Amino acid sequence: MKKQEELKILLEGIQDTYEDFVFGMMRSLKTDEDTQKIIDYIRQNDNVDTSSVIDYFSDEIRHIPKFNS
Repeated sequence: MKKQEELKILLEGIQDTYEDFVFGMMRSLKTDEDTQKIIDYIRQNDNVDTSSVIDYFSDEIRHIPKFNS
């Protein structure tokens, strides 16, 4: 199975998933390495939700600093 196909299945299986989330994640991951990081993150976290995937993506892949309130 290709990484993109596997990722789509995993994203669609997240408990609070929604179409725009799946589409956005699929379009945002530019390399196989980044795709594999998200796949591994989802597999390693049983209670993963869309917010935690987005946080992981922002922190570990895009390196976007968190907003300090």
